[in-house]
Amino acid sequence: MTGNIRFDSIRMFRHACAFADCAYFCEREPNSIIIPTRWYTTPSVVNSAFACEVFIKSLLIYNGMSLDEIKGHKLAVLWMTLEEKEQEITINIKSSINSIFNKDDKFFYDSLSNISDTFEYWRYIYEKNGGKIHINFLRIFREALRNACCEKYYNMSWNEYENEKLVQNGVANVSNNETVGKGDNI
Repeated sequence: MTGNIRFDSIRMFRHACAFADCAYFCEREPNSIIIPTRWYTTPSVVNSAFACEVFIKSLLIYNGMSLDEIKGHKLAVLWMTLEEKEQEITINIKSSINSIFNKDDKFFYDSLSNISDTFEYWRYIYEKNGGKIHINFLRIFREALRNACCEKYYNMSWNEYENEKLVQNGVANVSNNETVGKGDNI
């Protein structure tokens, strides 16, 4: 860590995005693996949980906390700390998720409790007799955290950020949802 709060937070955000992207790939693209050895739910779950952890920690670092103050992988504990530091963000995330599931705060906290130890538990799922997880909550929580971080650091949603990066990298979205690169006639 450099000690520059904004730089370190954004660096952590980008790191978390990489894990979120890997989780997404495992969820959506397992058929593109030439010799699949197993289904990819477990790597998706582990990467999602770790992404959530790093997204939360990036916001805590942004709020002046040190890495020593935010050790551990328990999402519920990190979330409670985030609620103290970023009330508006946490209220918006809870509200958004509760709206998606048409539920209340009890649902949110019960679901968060369900996924709290996911990173530690699911990394070694092969040592256990299986596990239960609210995978849809985990996925939506991951994307809500990514979006909240993006809004905090770049003043735009994740979708806006993604589109801006595509344009900067010479890729434009065409109205029929095809993607073209630099030099292509649109």
